[in-house]
Amino acid sequence: MNVQVLKIEPGNNADSWDVWLALPNQQVSFHFVRKAIAIGKYQGWSVTSELRFYQTFQFNQHITHQVHQLLRQVIQGDSTEFPISVGQFYTPEAAKAEMTRRLENKR
Repeated sequence: MNVQVLKIEPGNNADSWDVWLALPNQQVSFHFVRKAIAIGKYQGWSVTSELRFYQTFQFNQHITHQVHQLLRQVIQGDSTEFPISVGQFYTPEAAKAEMTRRLENKR
């Protein structure tokens, strides 16, 4: 099934957001937080979510990547129209079969 980002809302402070997703059979929200990190003498940013987000998509890394990319666009102030499709949700078995298929197509 296709997963969609339904909306991204500001969280309880300036460095947090709630991302609402339509998953197979349910709608869920995940909380994301931006933290400043030091990289040498420079400052960068890290955006992470609660563990439940990464557990939900452990076999669907393409979705985690797309959600992070979309959140980055929202943080930067880019206009975005929802809902937005972020990829197919695979069961562990289907994810393994899809990965095998992609690897075989690269040969």
